[in-house]
Amino acid sequence: FVTFDGRLGALPENRWSGANFNHYVKQNVDRLIDQLYATVGEQQGQVIKQMADILAEDVPVLPLYFKTSFVAVRQGVRAMIEDYPATVDSGAAARRAYLWDRS
Repeated sequence: FVTFDGRLGALPENRWSGANFNHYVKQNVDRLIDQLYATVGEQQGQVIKQMADILAEDVPVLPLYFKTSFVAVRQGVRAMIEDYPATVDSGAAARRAYLWDRS
């Protein structure tokens, strides 16, 4: 949710290095982001729902495309076939890697 954190704006003062490059600023969302990082368990789901409701109403971004990622795995590893929505970040895919089976 850092993309929607109004305190992380990409500005000349921080040499345009902020995560919120959309310049979306809403104090309620910033408060909920702080609350999300401070809660654990089922309460996080409630906070995320509140944030999602605000973002669905405001529509600060409208994706027009999606990023395609490719993953190479060793022969016999089938995890990426059955586990399509893998978490991909910085070129690494490791969603549930500890469960990967080899045939």
